[in-house]
Amino acid sequence: MIDVSQWRASIGLWNYCQAASSRPANGCHSHSFKAAVDNKSGSTTSGEKTSKLPAALSLIALLLLLFHSLSLLRHICMIPPTGNCYQVQCTTGVTVTDTNYLQSVVLPGGSSSNLIYNDLYLIVCLRMLLLLSGDVELNPGPTTGNPKNILRTHSVKLTDKISHYLYKITTELLAKGLIPQQAVDDVLVMGVTDYTKAMKLMSVLRGQLESSLNPEQYLIDICHVLINQQDHTLTDIATSILHQLGQSIPDNVSSHTVLPSPVDDISITPVESKFYIEDLIRSGTLEQWCKEGVMKLTLTRVLMIGPAGSGKTCAQHLLLNKPPLKQSTYSQTDSQTNTPSATISPPTDPDISSDSKAEIQSFGLTPHSIVFKPVNTDSTPIACKAIRALRIAFAGEETWKEITTDELREKLASSLKEAAENAAQQKQSESLLVVPFLKESEDKQEETPEEHDNPVSKETADCEAPRPGDEFKKIADLLPKAGAQLSEKWVYIVDSGGQPAYQELLPVFTRAATLNVITLDISKGIDEEFEFMYRINGQEFKCDEKMKYSNRKIFNSVVSSASVQKRIDIPFVKHQPKHSMSFVLGTHYDVLIERTNEKDAETKVVEMSDKLMSPTNILPHLECRIISKAYGNSVIHPVDTLQEDLVERTKNSRKILETMSKCTEVTMEIEVPMRCFVFELYLEEKTKNKGFVTKDEVIQSCKEDLYMSENNVEIALKFLHNSTIILYYPEIEPQLVFVNPQKILDVLSHLLALTYVDYPTAQLLATNVTESEMKRLKKAGLFEQVILDKFKKVFSDDFTPGYFINLLRHLHIISKLKSQDQVRDSYFLPSALPAYNNNYDITNVTTKPLYYVWLEQEDEWESKNAVLVPQGIFILFYVHLLEQREYKVEFTRHPKYRDALSLWIYIEGKRCTLYFINNRSNHIEIYFNGPKNYYCPQVRELITTTINKSSDAINVKRNHANAFPCPTEKEHCYCVVDEEYQVANCILCDSNDISEKDETYWCWFGLKPDSGLADIKKDSLLNTTHLHDVRMLLKEGGFSNAEWFDFGLGLGLYYDTLKTIKADYPRDTNGCVRECLVKWLEKADDVNEKGGAKWSTLIKALEDYNQSSTADYI
Repeated sequence: MIDVSQWRASIGLWNYCQAASSRPANGCHSHSFKAAVDNKSGSTTSGEKTSKLPAALSLIALLLLLFHSLSLLRHICMIPPTGNCYQVQCTTGVTVTDTNYLQSVVLPGGSSSNLIYNDLYLIVCLRMLLLLSGDVELNPGPTTGNPKNILRTHSVKLTDKISHYLYKITTELLAKGLIPQQAVDDVLVMGVTDYTKAMKLMSVLRGQLESSLNPEQYLIDICHVLINQQDHTLTDIATSILHQLGQSIPDNVSSHTVLPSPVDDISITPVESKFYIEDLIRSGTLEQWCKEGVMKLTLTRVLMIGPAGSGKTCAQHLLLNKPPLKQSTYSQTDSQTNTPSATISPPTDPDISSDSKAEIQSFGLTPHSIVFKPVNTDSTPIACKAIRALRIAFAGEETWKEITTDELREKLASSLKEAAENAAQQKQSESLLVVPFLKESEDKQEETPEEHDNPVSKETADCEAPRPGDEFKKIADLLPKAGAQLSEKWVYIVDSGGQPAYQELLPVFTRAATLNVITLDISKGIDEEFEFMYRINGQEFKCDEKMKYSNRKIFNSVVSSASVQKRIDIPFVKHQPKHSMSFVLGTHYDVLIERTNEKDAETKVVEMSDKLMSPTNILPHLECRIISKAYGNSVIHPVDTLQEDLVERTKNSRKILETMSKCTEVTMEIEVPMRCFVFELYLEEKTKNKGFVTKDEVIQSCKEDLYMSENNVEIALKFLHNSTIILYYPEIEPQLVFVNPQKILDVLSHLLALTYVDYPTAQLLATNVTESEMKRLKKAGLFEQVILDKFKKVFSDDFTPGYFINLLRHLHIISKLKSQDQVRDSYFLPSALPAYNNNYDITNVTTKPLYYVWLEQEDEWESKNAVLVPQGIFILFYVHLLEQREYKVEFTRHPKYRDALSLWIYIEGKRCTLYFINNRSNHIEIYFNGPKNYYCPQVRELITTTINKSSDAINVKRNHANAFPCPTEKEHCYCVVDEEYQVANCILCDSNDISEKDETYWCWFGLKPDSGLADIKKDSLLNTTHLHDVRMLLKEGGFSNAEWFDFGLGLGLYYDTLKTIKADYPRDTNGCVRECLVKWLEKADDVNEKGGAKWSTLIKALEDYNQSSTADYI
């Protein structure tokens, strides 16, 4: 016997089907379910009953039901489900579908559907009888239920989806007064997954609902918040709740909303549907999205920088809302090294299941029985791969959250879904709707891959190596549940090593950040000198035993170096700030408080801030490049980066980010093609095992699957390289793409670390390295390729020690030196040398020192100010000087240092001595011992050219100038030389007490051309050793510097080359002329096509561009 209530439910839902089939073409509901039913049956208020008919009428209805039940079941159950229909499943197994589909069915063995029409007519009759029956309500549609029960029935799906939009939903709930502030604070707590937070939020909502004076209205308000997220699943849940509450649906709800079942044991669900990548390929949607899809980002590039041990990595964890770095107090020993392991797993707790432990640890939490202490982590290498993070505005505050691979895929899926829907709308006139993109999973399984002519075929699926098409499949799998897109405010964070040698090499591998986060250990005084340490495997080693550093020196160095950096050259940039900003983070604040007290600690921080920002310490134009009032009136924001209380830790993170977010000068706007992100995901998947891939492999795959030309691939690689996400150097063969930059950076970092650690510890870095190899590297900066073979499990396939050496030579980090036995080559690594200890004897040199100083000028009418020597430039200058071929050079017998150098230089066979000293990074000093009037100008031109090349290598401005020491010896004051007029003016005082006739100074510039005049008669080829002579002849002949650009074109230089020179020397025509001649003497561009670098071609170029008087003079 079939229960009458079940048929009553079917009739009620049949009424719903009729209402659904009559909705407008746009799919929007024009009226509520309740209204649709009311129009047909005449509803009464909830709880009202109609009069009853005689019992005989009910008996007749039951007999008719019994008679036709088998026939009706046979006909209806044979109706196939369709892509867009709703299924109504009763407890009896009956499935009722939309009338449009029912009417299209032809029963087996028959030629028409008259039988089904008869059955439908029977249903209508039964419906009328049951509506008049005393046990049936007039309105079989949804009735107003208990809000608490309604919310409970949807809680599982709600929790899952809320976790995807946790911060945005929480913010809106708070703004509408639906949750208390404490609920927001609970969401901000770190170390807990978003799903766990969503569960807690649902608990708060249930509690607020129960205590509400109007629970129905409270639940309605929640629904409107859910609908505002514009997520399909959340919208479906919200509309279901609204229907159960008897409420209308907002007009902006999309057509695919799923309505609820009003009766227990009956459910309405959409037929499973899925986007398939093959359909997107066939329709051309995928190709169009790859070529035209763009993600507009507001990007902040952050560099964590500071001395070793100042807490850069821990501070990064704090900014990213991660728990502090921890390790278990239960120590265990590494069997190979007999030292504590750097990474220790928590001990087993018998009361905690393995699954629970995994979940707890994934949250960043620990079982209650395990006690933790701060980890003594290994030192960070030179640089780390950039971490992507979202800047999330939340309840009027900001938080940063690392973007996972799955979240990036979901972001791409959302964009691709939008593109597919737009494409479908455009093709409606051709009947190519969304339906072809949506297939039933059952139907799809019956199809064979061979039916689709597309790059994602079975061959691709069966291929062991990942392909770009595989990424598309993963993205397509997320299309059905793709919701609102991620925030378009992103952060790229790069962590760096703090050892002096690491800091010098950092600019070689990274590009300018828009925000430098400077970590200073404020448990040390502002001028308290300390040594840098290198940490490995729980041990610490001194880096520079004779070199002392202080917080003031570190601060000044970072701020000065940042001021001379060029803006980053990243493809797709639409806008970027004029210069970078710096934020000072005072770490180890807890240590400072323990030594004093909280009040005294705050006072000390303010005092440190005042000293850093005093006019005697920092130049006025650099003050605006430091985020002020980071903590009250202090530029130093004190913090305990290892704070264990998660609530306090979250508050500290929010305060720091709140200050940073107020600085709008740190963001850049870029428009990155969507294919670049798919490309990045493919590279990460492709290189999971070995960390790199050849460019040829990448190009071949991307042409087939990503619709990317070779030029597109090159641009994408450049973008990822300059973002420090990969390392890519196309000049080195084979062309490798290092998706894991640590493959390179770790080897170089460990090679340098061999000069810090003791012999037993060195075995952890390079197995079987000898003490003599370590000593030679530390004392002389020399090593052979064989030492690289001892770095186990690093090199593989195309990434060989030979490739690594070629890369370091290309970057001018090392120089190749021939060994005396001519058997094996040695390589010189200046970064491995110790720091200078002022032991060069420069008292007997024949000249006064020539200084190279770096000057900054905010505006054209402002005076110039001296800044420190850019980090990294001296190391590259060192190697460039050894690699140049114009002059023969040799090391003298003096010791070699990382920041000082003594060379013999041979000029026309004559040996002279040169000293180069990076004087406390204030300036570079040059001393020369030899025939001053004849050779000094050539040496100066050589040094200037070398510094220019080094500047270009680390992307800093060419804003250096020649200067002499200030006669009054005023600190930070230099007599800067105006070469064009042969005068020197001090930048901070009124002194210019340097006689124009003092050859010990002016010999560096030469009073007349010397070395090359004899060559004019025979028109020989010239090189950069003739630079001074050419410049002097042009000057004496009255050459107009203002005409340098056209003159350069006449010499055979490209227009773009001259534009670059102009950008490097703004408002400095003398510098432009010099660099133009350097390019000409180096035979750049089309110089050889114009006749080469000869006197005759120089004269012709002068004549062609209205400089005849200068041409006649030469």
